[in-house]
Amino acid sequence: MAAIGRITMSPSPDEGKGTRMGDLWNSSEKLALLIAAANWGIALTLLTAFACTVVTIKAGGRKDEIADAESLEKKAQIAQLGKDTEQLKSGNIQLRIDLETEKQNTARFQVEAETARLALEREVQKQGPRAKLLVSAAPGLVKQLEPFAGQRVGLFVCGEQGAADQETIDSWAAIANILGTGTVAGVAGAKWDILSPNLGFTQGCGAAKGLGQGIMVFVSKHASRRTMEAADLLGSGLSVALPASRNKMPRLIDPDFTKLTIDRGLQDRSAPWVSVGLDPDLITVLIGAHP
Repeated sequence: MAAIGRITMSPSPDEGKGTRMGDLWNSSEKLALLIAAANWGIALTLLTAFACTVVTIKAGGRKDEIADAESLEKKAQIAQLGKDTEQLKSGNIQLRIDLETEKQNTARFQVEAETARLALEREVQKQGPRAKLLVSAAPGLVKQLEPFAGQRVGLFVCGEQGAADQETIDSWAAIANILGTGTVAGVAGAKWDILSPNLGFTQGCGAAKGLGQGIMVFVSKHASRRTMEAADLLGSGLSVALPASRNKMPRLIDPDFTKLTIDRGLQDRSAPWVSVGLDPDLITVLIGAHP
């Protein structure tokens, strides 16, 4: 008997085709799924990217808004700082102006106070001995009068000898030292020629008679130019140094009227207000009581 061999069953063409189609179908589904998964991945990626972009844009916009706000705030702060600086400068300028005004006011008050003090001091001195005022003024008087060295001058005290008060005598002595060759306040006198006696007394004067109170200077209306200038300087210098007086210094004497009064026996030719009318180169000084 013939051996029976292995019988191999080969699929039919239709069956193989079906198997291949199944595999192909399965592959298509897998591919579709893969494509779908890929599409969803892409979509998720795009969505994520879009979301990130939106977030980034919004964040960038917010950052710009914050930056703009900070910039505006800084600008406002700078502007305010500028205003504050200007106000400070203005305040400093006003402060300097106020300070300068205060300094000027203080200086003015100091000057006024010093002026008042000197005026009060001078007023007190005027009420005191005239000799002190004359000694204080001596350096200036001597300097003005020494160009007229040799000028003849007569000094007289109003009243009787022994009756004049000490203040009047001291005033005479100060004038004698200023005009003569003595020394006063550390300076030598103007070296005028004082007539003898240095201390003369005269009557017919005094407050009751309207003549001889205070100090008076006499000179002739017809005096030489040099004598008139000397008399003017002496009179003005004494007026400045001494208390105010109603007496005008120098007092000009009319020689013609003087001679007339002498001729009629109304005046003594030795009186200081008479003798200058007889001598145009003579100056006389009458020292009366303190006014």
